[in-house]
Amino acid sequence: MATAEARFVYVEQRAVLYRTTVAKDAGALNDLRDMAMLCFDFADVVIQGCDIYRSVTQLDEDWRMLVLKKEIEFCPAFELRIENLYRDWLQTSLQAITIYEQFDGEYQRRGFDAAGVETLRRYCREAAGILTKDAEFFSHEKLFELGRSALEQHRRQETLEMNG
Repeated sequence: MATAEARFVYVEQRAVLYRTTVAKDAGALNDLRDMAMLCFDFADVVIQGCDIYRSVTQLDEDWRMLVLKKEIEFCPAFELRIENLYRDWLQTSLQAITIYEQFDGEYQRRGFDAAGVETLRRYCREAAGILTKDAEFFSHEKLFELGRSALEQHRRQETLEMNG
């Protein structure tokens, strides 16, 4: 488990650096005279954010695979650490996106790639889904309403027949 702990610590340390960088960029918004450097720094924030999300996700998937294969025992504390990594990352990334929205036109005008920001947004939606409790996500009422709506659409012949 020593290797897993080292991997965890590495990802956690990178997440702290990411949080610190985003906080610094939030403070830089007060001085818009140096917009070029803010855009330059923010491009790195996007790269860091996406890389950290992929690292947390890979750590989570690898750990769950080992648990499912019964190669290691499930550890609630380990799961909580992963959830906290996702939660902290999401909070920091949402702050980064809020910062970006204050100068996105300038960012793109200077030739920086907004596709990375869109990837960061997609990762935020994924992380929010991961952090949503199953009871909220698979709500009986929501599923019932979806089923009822689908039946009504079928009765009104608003659906297509699937030939298979």
